[in-house]
Amino acid sequence: MDKWIFLPEDYEVVKRFNSVMRGIANYYCGTEYPSALYELWELFRRSLALTLAHRHKKRTAKSGFQKWGRDLTVKYEVKKKGKTEERSVSFEIPEISYGKFKRPGALQGEISWLMHTTTPRGAVFPKSLSAIISASELPCSVPKCPNMANEWHHVTPRKRVKRKNKRAIEVAYNARQIPVCSAHHKLITHGKYDGPSLRKLPSYDAGNVPRKKGF
Repeated sequence: MDKWIFLPEDYEVVKRFNSVMRGIANYYCGTEYPSALYELWELFRRSLALTLAHRHKKRTAKSGFQKWGRDLTVKYEVKKKGKTEERSVSFEIPEISYGKFKRPGALQGEISWLMHTTTPRGAVFPKSLSAIISASELPCSVPKCPNMANEWHHVTPRKRVKRKNKRAIEVAYNARQIPVCSAHHKLITHGKYDGPSLRKLPSYDAGNVPRKKGF
């Protein structure tokens, strides 16, 4: 790793490699096949050996292993309270908990199961049809309005939609929605809309949302 050759000390290079590997391990901590990463870990080991070797004007990974050993152990000193302590840091392959995220039915990809058990806190699942098509690609649903829409409005307020044992966020996504412009959306949300009934305007849900031409 050329950009790490110029770190002040050898032990900082080892720590940097270990840090990156821990990040990768954390990202894949739910895998049921941690052995798939073994080849990557060995590539990191060789890369570290080469990086340390290059720092000392040597050309091969072999020279790095000969100097620092199979685990590429680097010793260094730390001054603490007027005393000098000798420490060491080695190349460490991070451990991954086998199948940390494994749950019954996970591989079947059932949306109801996924919504109830794996969706993290926050608006990860879309609350509107914007995940399928932007409202700005459709005309405002209010008759005779010359504007293009730019927002999706739920015909029935999300708070009033019957959940039927589903998460509110999932219900909101599947509920009927109408594309409206900012002006009409503001009137609707402030209770000042006096046009045709919203229930009679063209509305869509996840099953019949219009698609772009060519899709």
